[in-house]
Amino acid sequence: MKSKKKVLVLRAAPIYSDPRVTKEVKALYEENYDISILYWERYDIDRTSEIGKYAKIIPIRISAPMGGGIKNIFSFLKWQIELYKKIVQLSPDIIHACDLDTGLAASLAVKKVKARFVYDIFDFYADRKAKLPEFLRKQIRKWELKVIERADGVIICDEYRKKQIEGAKYALLEVIYNTPEDMVGLKDSVEVEKLRKKLGDYKLIISYTGGLYPIRDVVGFAEFVAKKNDYAFLIAGTGPDRKKIEDIALRHKNIVYFGNVPYRRALEIEAASDLIVALYDPSVPNNKFSSPNKLFEAMMLGIPVIVSKGTSMDKLVKDIGNGMVVPYKDYVETENALIRFEDVKLREELGRNGREAYEKKYSWDSMKRRLIELYKSITMQRK
Repeated sequence: MKSKKKVLVLRAAPIYSDPRVTKEVKALYEENYDISILYWERYDIDRTSEIGKYAKIIPIRISAPMGGGIKNIFSFLKWQIELYKKIVQLSPDIIHACDLDTGLAASLAVKKVKARFVYDIFDFYADRKAKLPEFLRKQIRKWELKVIERADGVIICDEYRKKQIEGAKYALLEVIYNTPEDMVGLKDSVEVEKLRKKLGDYKLIISYTGGLYPIRDVVGFAEFVAKKNDYAFLIAGTGPDRKKIEDIALRHKNIVYFGNVPYRRALEIEAASDLIVALYDPSVPNNKFSSPNKLFEAMMLGIPVIVSKGTSMDKLVKDIGNGMVVPYKDYVETENALIRFEDVKLREELGRNGREAYEKKYSWDSMKRRLIELYKSITMQRK
């Protein structure tokens, strides 16, 4: 009997509410891989998650406040050192590194442990910040292209991101979208019905689940919706803007903040809404290539979306016809779009378009097959 291949997944962020990591780990577990996850535990977190069913979870505890920026540089360096040492100690057959903040250490350790190397790009690091000095952006880009070159297989989460990594040399490249497992029946579940009943009657229930960052304008949108008593805005997640969101929710009953919730609960919140928003600042280079979970969750649930102009999301939404596109922070255009979304028949039509696209092209079953085929390919490669 063949022994299970040991996979070590690396993430420099909490993994308990990370849907992409959870889905990929579950898919590999179902294919009989033995999985461990090394992650950077920067602060106390909620460990309520199904991911522990599929993998051994190993935290590396190094304090680093969220949004600390350059102040966290020494913590980051310590993380790289501890991560490298732990990879060597565990000596896996396959290293699956998520983003450059784990890819650097992984690319150095991979020869030492003689492992296969999968590099999974959630966000291209050089493009994460709009105000990054150009010399530093170029240097980070060189580092990441080198990590890509050392990988046996590279994963990106959107076709548009091929342009982002132009010039990279890679052995294998696969696109695995941030799409969820199929849970379309969730809209009719007891939990969702309870949530709708508790919310009461509104012309439009809008939701956002994800990181609370200034470049996603959750605060600005919440303040805008707070003035509309016939709309409700449901928010879940955490990040630098958490306290601002908590304050708005305390002052306005139509703004409901759920805190940082498990993935299943995030989907229930979305399923209880009429509309899902993803308003990303297009001036941030990475946002031009953004492919967020919530866009594909909306497709799966058959719920329309509203997204920012100037991002890859707007192209996808226009092609599929599952929502509307508005200029970032243009609340006149946003209000006009929301008024149109009050039309139930229009929402149903756009939701159907999204659901059809999910079934034909973006289902998790399709993405899972791509992941497993990539793993089979790299294990067959000669070193």
